[in-house]
Amino acid sequence: MSKSKSYIFKERDGELAFVGDFDGYYRDSDDPWEQSANAQMGRYYQLSRARLLTLAATSPNLGRILEVGCGHGHVTRLIAERFAGSEVCGLDISSVAIAGARQRYPQLPFFCANIGANPLPPELSGQRFGLVILNQLLWYILDDLPQVLANVRTLLASDGRLLISNAFAREQRYGTAIIDHFDGAVHYFRQAPGYRMLQARFDDDGEEHDDGHLLLAVAAPTEQPETSQ
Repeated sequence: MSKSKSYIFKERDGELAFVGDFDGYYRDSDDPWEQSANAQMGRYYQLSRARLLTLAATSPNLGRILEVGCGHGHVTRLIAERFAGSEVCGLDISSVAIAGARQRYPQLPFFCANIGANPLPPELSGQRFGLVILNQLLWYILDDLPQVLANVRTLLASDGRLLISNAFAREQRYGTAIIDHFDGAVHYFRQAPGYRMLQARFDDDGEEHDDGHLLLAVAAPTEQPETSQ
């Protein structure tokens, strides 16, 4: 979080408050969050993205793939290269990020929209995907997470998968009332309406952040989410 300075979070009364100035951050940084993987966070991203691709490959329907939180499109490109027969799209809330993605990877389709909007943004209306990836944006959608999951459920085919890939700070200072580190994420998504948890993977590679991945399937109409014990 510190890499985004005060564009995304600010200190207020000793706590972190969400600001969400993504356009401002993308305007003022050539490589937000070091997402190019060419700087200090490079090893973390390389390991995390390799796991993302491995889990994505287990999806039964890879005809169309949507990466949400695509930023400058670096991971969208990796996904498109790994699954060459798939239609791979990138989505981000920042118009500045999307402009950068289109400039870097003009061969790929990118859309600017808010995955947490209600109703579903017109850019996504009527679209269906076999795999939707929420990539490194969990902490930015916490307040809208029920709507995000409902929107993603609308976008997924009946055999679709939702893959969540995210860094987890060793000392989490934001959002613990909703999701408290990786165990909290597992607990939250196990109870998500309309989904069934398939895999939850946690990795500590000795980097600045821990790494977490969760893979969910669309639940059958008769399936109920898990309840707390």
